[in-house]
Amino acid sequence: MLASFLVTVTMLNRGYFTKTARIIQTASLGAYAGSPIDPSDPNSNDQLGKLQEGELLPMGQTFKLYGRSKGMQVAFTKELQARLSTSEHYQGVVVQSCHPGKR
Repeated sequence: MLASFLVTVTMLNRGYFTKTARIIQTASLGAYAGSPIDPSDPNSNDQLGKLQEGELLPMGQTFKLYGRSKGMQVAFTKELQARLSTSEHYQGVVVQSCHPGKR
């Protein structure tokens, strides 16, 4: 999640997008399987804080965190679209997220 956020914001700040660009964030249907996002716990300490150093995360918690990160990516996409639609230079930019699907 952090990488796509940093790349997108850096490219916006440096003017790499045209006024009619399309920004696509590849998310996942896993966003629906994640545990709720708690704004007061952005580092997911509720899941990760219980671990001891070197301990593996149980599979159930792994899926919750994966889904949570994908949910954050979708939330970022929606917020970015809302902000760009009111900006002077990037008003025509379309921001979308998608599930890559399968063959």
